[in-house]
Amino acid sequence: MTIAKVTPVIVLSVLIGLVAVPTLAQVRKDEAAIRKIIEDESTAWNKGDAVGYARHFAADGTFTNILGEFYQGHGAFVTEHEHILTNRGII
Repeated sequence: MTIAKVTPVIVLSVLIGLVAVPTLAQVRKDEAAIRKIIEDESTAWNKGDAVGYARHFAADGTFTNILGEFYQGHGAFVTEHEHILTNRGII
């Protein structure tokens, strides 16, 4: 392979590397944020804290429980989880 053919490959590799570094950093930051949410939810669940468990749930979110019942909104999410956690004997 000649230098003329190798140079574009090297330049392209360097450019891809420069683009990938910030992307990797962002992925790690996003992953850390997601892990923190899961940790917060787990802690709240284990404490029987429905409000804390719902802290990251969207105001207009929807969910379906294991019985197939459909709920809309943050308030419904909190209310349903208060019921679930109360029936577990935690609250």
